Amino acid sequence: KPMKSDNYEVGVKSLLGEATKLTAAAFFIKTKDEIVPLLNQGGRTIFQNATRSERKGLEVGIETEFCEGLSGYLALTYLDAEFTKDFTSRTVTPTSTTVRNVPSGNKLPATPEVAVYGETAWKKPAWSGFSTAFEMRHNGKVYVDDVNSDSADSYTIFNLRAGLEQKVGQWRFKEFARVDNLADEDYASSVIVN
Repeated sequence: KPMKSDNYEVGVKSLLGEATKLTAAAFFIKTKDEIVPLLNQGGRTIFQNATRSERKGLEVGIETEFCEGLSGYLALTYLDAEFTKDFTSRTVTPTSTTVRNVPSGNKLPATPEVAVYGETAWKKPAWSGFSTAFEMRHNGKVYVDDVNSDSADSYTIFNLRAGLEQKVGQWRFKEFARVDNLADEDYASSVIVN
């Protein structure tokens, strides 16, 4: 069956002084016939309908310019995503079918409860075309299946980027370099559900 959702969102954007922007949004999503994986095998996924789910959350972002050329950005997302009615999950393999009850209140897999992104960027002087930034990204743990039997751990990684830009007549040239995961952290960036 198709999944059907009712979505509600309220938000605000505001200037705090001359150099700081704030955005915030709260949301609520109520879903009927949530689509979840039944089988993952050989690169193919077959889906089934669960019953009902809800997603409640808050997103907040703040961006500021500390001084000319130096800026910062911070974004936070909180997400409470859960099944709101019991259902039976079937996990199918070529040799067996496992039937498990998923109780109301279980978290939706592959959805972190908390995600944070922060950045400090420097772009100065304008004529040089040089810019650089230091980034931080944090994701909370994510469950790997509907029954919440296991999870991928939360992680925090740091990245560095730098770039140059030149304008020659109508042409614009850009060069950039990135180093992701500066601390060489081992982490699972995604999961295959069920």
